[in-house]
Amino acid sequence: MKRLLLVATSLLPALIFAQNYVPNYSFETYVQCPNFYNQVSYCTGWFPSWNNNNPQYHTEYLNACGTSPFSVPANAWGNQQAATGQGYMATCTGAPSVMVDYRENIYTQLIAPLTVGQLYYVSFKISFTENSQYATNNVGAKFSTVPSFPINNSCQLAEPTVITDTQNWTTISGTFVADSAYGYICIGNFMTDANTLVVNACSSCQFPHRAYYIDDVCVWGDSENDPQSAEALSGNCAVPYSPQWISSTDVQTPDFSLFPNPASTGHSVTVLLKPGKPQSKNLHVVDMQGRTIFNQSIAQHQNQVELQTSTWESGIYFVILEGDDFAPVTRKLMVIR
Repeated sequence: MKRLLLVATSLLPALIFAQNYVPNYSFETYVQCPNFYNQVSYCTGWFPSWNNNNPQYHTEYLNACGTSPFSVPANAWGNQQAATGQGYMATCTGAPSVMVDYRENIYTQLIAPLTVGQLYYVSFKISFTENSQYATNNVGAKFSTVPSFPINNSCQLAEPTVITDTQNWTTISGTFVADSAYGYICIGNFMTDANTLVVNACSSCQFPHRAYYIDDVCVWGDSENDPQSAEALSGNCAVPYSPQWISSTDVQTPDFSLFPNPASTGHSVTVLLKPGKPQSKNLHVVDMQGRTIFNQSIAQHQNQVELQTSTWESGIYFVILEGDDFAPVTRKLMVIR
């Protein structure tokens, strides 16, 4: 997706990089170096979510200043360099041996509440831990107006793919339109065990849990409508606007976002179209068997389509935007009961 951006070269850094709404996004600032388990709060501004948790367990804060085995890169969960700086978190997306729907989700308060109706971009990085036997999908982000994040199969972002890469950092990203003045973000798995896919990634590994390293949590708004993003440079997010957005001559391929995603059957999904060149477009949805379950032509200046999911089965769908003179754009949509 690209958009018109006619600015002097000297101004590009201010417009390409958006202000991050997440304080201490890469877990670098701390009140004390980690030296034991469950020390999320040692990382300034971050806290453990106690929804579906056992008080004696929780996320590990890991930092190069920490004592063994709570350091970086080597620690109790494996060996991984930080994506940024010297700190990150290690968190479980499930542990049936502890309790059903057990989670080690972490949250922080945003630097400012989100604006209702505003489009926001969300991204964070994960790496599967080397010493964990199992990996899962659904690592995601949930926004709330209060510091409570129930495991209820609802969140703004959940990765449908099971990430098993222990060598690299994988970026999880998406967009959503704020329907409330959200003041908090939580990272973890907000789907129940029954709605989470589990893969045996390392049968010989030490820990029978599902654990991931987390780093670089970023939330930023559309710079055209959000002055927090376009103007303020303090606390810049490490993830810039995608380079393919930048064009000095024309608005190119249109793009779109889905909200909510995952979605519950019986509720509608909003397809929000970003503007592109005036041209005929078509939106259709196919299921995992390749069957088309929705098809609609899009008017030139139409910017929103509603998908009614009341008759859809639980599963993954592909929402595809096509046009006469651009390559198809595809987004995954997860529907759950």
